[in-house]
Amino acid sequence: SHLAVSRSLATPATPLDSRKLRPVSSTSEIDNATTPFLTFHELSNKLQQRGTSSGSSGSVNSEQGGGGGEGTMEVPRVIQNCCQFILQHGLDQEGIFRKCGSIREVRTLRAEFNTTSNMTVRPDTSIHVVAGLVKEFLKELPEALLTRALYYPFLHCTKLEDLDTRLEGYRELIRLLPAANRDTLQYLLQFFKIVSEHSQDSVDPDGLPIEGNKMNTRNLATVIGPNILHRRKR
Repeated sequence: SHLAVSRSLATPATPLDSRKLRPVSSTSEIDNATTPFLTFHELSNKLQQRGTSSGSSGSVNSEQGGGGGEGTMEVPRVIQNCCQFILQHGLDQEGIFRKCGSIREVRTLRAEFNTTSNMTVRPDTSIHVVAGLVKEFLKELPEALLTRALYYPFLHCTKLEDLDTRLEGYRELIRLLPAANRDTLQYLLQFFKIVSEHSQDSVDPDGLPIEGNKMNTRNLATVIGPNILHRRKR
């Protein structure tokens, strides 16, 4: 069974239950066969341009006035806790979200989130285990984050040759998402933007080298895209 979503919510966000993750009303299916990875890549870049990033502070804001109203966003607590842990401890980890953590440890962390209120990730937890839980959570939602109903429309947008038309199509599709899905997508894109900003090697203020995590937006799209846009139904 999927993660206990309702137990993984941030207070005071409205509980994100399976009803809020159901697809929007049925849309006409557009026959095409193309990869969803580019969609996530372009969505990430576009939302960066629209100023949804948190700035240079290295944190993601969950109180930006999303679909939940009253200045709060409906984002599962497990997503918020794991993302904040990675921002604090793992931005320099090479291959984050690409390399696999211990399956046993991912299952243990998952169980802790499902059974413990106000759960926080222990400082000695492997970054790859935390990243693995984020992917598993998204993969095992009862409905894809971008919804089954919008699967073909999202893919159709990737075939539009004109960039402005393609991006406007993405905006319209995002507006059709349920509030909780839209908020969670925005939160994740803010987070992945920060991760991608640490993909290249750099130097610290003392001139010492800092290895990048090698996960630019395209690499992140490749590993995350299939977990948020698919036709599977749990």
